[in-house]
Amino acid sequence: MEYANVIVKLAGEADNTVPKYGVTAAEIAVLLAIHGPDSVYDIEPIDPPKDEDGKVIKVRNRDELVRLRETYSSQNSRPVVEALFPGSAARVHETIEELDLPDELFKPKSRAKPKHETSTSAADKPDRETVGQTRKPAKGEKGSASANEQAEADGITDILG
Repeated sequence: MEYANVIVKLAGEADNTVPKYGVTAAEIAVLLAIHGPDSVYDIEPIDPPKDEDGKVIKVRNRDELVRLRETYSSQNSRPVVEALFPGSAARVHETIEELDLPDELFKPKSRAKPKHETSTSAADKPDRETVGQTRKPAKGEKGSASANEQAEADGITDILG
């Protein structure tokens, strides 16, 4: 049986969400049926629960079906569980892959990167003078070209003469 942590939009409303931890694949199917096809998102598969000895706890289909029927036994939810898993010996979803969910419902593993590469190295950044700006020399520093000489070198002339 596979488990996941998820966020559920109650009744499909984005303003009303709750996190659910350690839900089974079958429970994800029930939540989707109750709240809507895109109501369960940020699905993050997790390791199954383990016993005191560190062994994975095996859950039988029948036990999971009983748990789901008890958990979702309200008047509105019970018919959904019965419709998804009809009969007393119904087989429930054991893996998240069986649910055939779109990728956008899963929690991203990394953040998006910008399409263009940016450099933080000072050697890679253009000097202000190279983009048409001049700087004043610091005290004690010999000045490079005067503003007029720089303007002439750039092909810019004073229109006032």
